Amino acid sequence: MGGTVPLRFETFTAANWDLSNKTIRFTPNGGGGFNVSTPCSVVPANHSSYGAGCYASTDSVYQSFATAALASPVLSNQTITFTPAGGGNYLITSGGSFLPVGSVQAVPTIVANGDDTAQTVPFTTGSFPGSAGLSICSNGHVGLAAGNNTTWNVTAALMLNDPRTSFRSAHDMNPMILGSGKIKYEESPAVTMVTWDGVWDFGGSSVADANTLQMQFYPSGVVVMSWGSLSTLGASTIGYVLGYSPGGVSLDGGSVNLMGSLPYVLQPLTAMSLSATPAPISTAGSGTLVTYTQNSIPEAAPSSGVYIGITIISLGQDLPGTDLGFLGMPGCALHVSSLDVTLAFVGVANSQTTQFQIPAGVAYGTQLFAQSAALIVPNSLPNGQNAFGATLSNAVASFISTL
Repeated sequence: MGGTVPLRFETFTAANWDLSNKTIRFTPNGGGGFNVSTPCSVVPANHSSYGAGCYASTDSVYQSFATAALASPVLSNQTITFTPAGGGNYLITSGGSFLPVGSVQAVPTIVANGDDTAQTVPFTTGSFPGSAGLSICSNGHVGLAAGNNTTWNVTAALMLNDPRTSFRSAHDMNPMILGSGKIKYEESPAVTMVTWDGVWDFGGSSVADANTLQMQFYPSGVVVMSWGSLSTLGASTIGYVLGYSPGGVSLDGGSVNLMGSLPYVLQPLTAMSLSATPAPISTAGSGTLVTYTQNSIPEAAPSSGVYIGITIISLGQDLPGTDLGFLGMPGCALHVSSLDVTLAFVGVANSQTTQFQIPAGVAYGTQLFAQSAALIVPNSLPNGQNAFGATLSNAVASFISTL
């Protein structure tokens, strides 16, 4: 550009764009204008991740009911049991029994006797793993320590983000209403029990608003949740959130039909992941041996300690991914367009490696795409998902360069 030409420009269409991997340099020319140059810019070799592996599952579980009218017929006079299964996992089954109020402690202690309030009761004769006492909320949930939200507006998001582990049949209730029942605490070496004994809905005005719920905490870590009669009225229009969540932020796996899916296995999963090193450099005289690392591989069969699968190398990319639900792998997306090379792995650790040689003389800008698949026994994942018998990792795009 010179001082006599105040503006100079170039327009492009998608078809004639020719500045990819280039740099434009504007250098003052001393006459009020600029000299323009396009020095060559070589993009370094690199690997980049795209897509996501399957399956990443939450360490929490919940079932939401929009209204009391929906919750009452499902929960009333039902009992479920949470049994520890190791590693923070739970087996949730139907069964157990409602224990009569006063059967554990002749004179129960009245607790959390207020609206939207919580009271922490230290253990004296009772016990529960990981807890020095129970934090009991008037709105139908128990934390293993103080610190959880006590708001009337019970939601799944509150449960999933509260700092303390909790068990919930959360609903907006107020034991302070004249005529309402109370929240009663009973404790023994064998069991610690909390009963919302006919506690009315917030805004309730008669016994038709009463709700009876009980949670039993055992020294073994077992928790029993049992319902008597629940009101269908829900005077404050707030529904129910039933479930369990460990303390801290949890992935939201969505509301599940928990009561209709028993027995239910709560077993958090980490999706298989894929990475690659070193950078895929190819010059006229040398290439690169690239190592692909598969992490969080699922066991080929439960408790086998064996991990089997393949790394797929492809010349084509499927960036949006093709969902393989039609094969019995719902939630798994294939992010490569062809199986040009397959590299097998097998071992006794859930992290395995495979290697692929990038030869010398590969043209600058060539790309390779990789994704891993692991074999599993069909339907062996928690709650029987994946009938096909394989899971996938994220994908890796490799840009081959001379530096």
